[in-house]
Amino acid sequence: MRIINLSLFLLIITACSESDLLIHKQNGLMLEDLKEKTTVINFWADWCPPCIKEIPELNALYEEKKDELNVYLFHFDELTGAELDEQLVRFDARIPSLLTSPYEIFGIDIPETLPVTVIIDRDLNVKEVLRGPQTKKSIIQRLEITN
Repeated sequence: MRIINLSLFLLIITACSESDLLIHKQNGLMLEDLKEKTTVINFWADWCPPCIKEIPELNALYEEKKDELNVYLFHFDELTGAELDEQLVRFDARIPSLLTSPYEIFGIDIPETLPVTVIIDRDLNVKEVLRGPQTKKSIIQRLEITN
């Protein structure tokens, strides 16, 4: 009986543990979940014209490769809630948006300029930092080189 109670307790604790990564309007994730695929995080802001221009390319990357890649946006100004929602709708960004800052989690320096796209491998190591606007094709090419 004691083993069953302990097992039940551990199951409840595990199920109730907080997520490592919060995602806008979605369930959170544990870092372990990211190890299933390479991860692409795009740092953007609504006041950055090249960032806005890049959103359709990121949407296309996400739609085409979501079974093979984790693709996320992260708003440079760390917007949340209705403010973030307004920006995502305004620019038709259909990519999941991280609410948890990836700076400390992945050891990423705060970008001095935007946009920046970061490629993180399955071991959660930063493999490459792409500065400036990217296209779906340019990101896929970098993924092929880094894998």
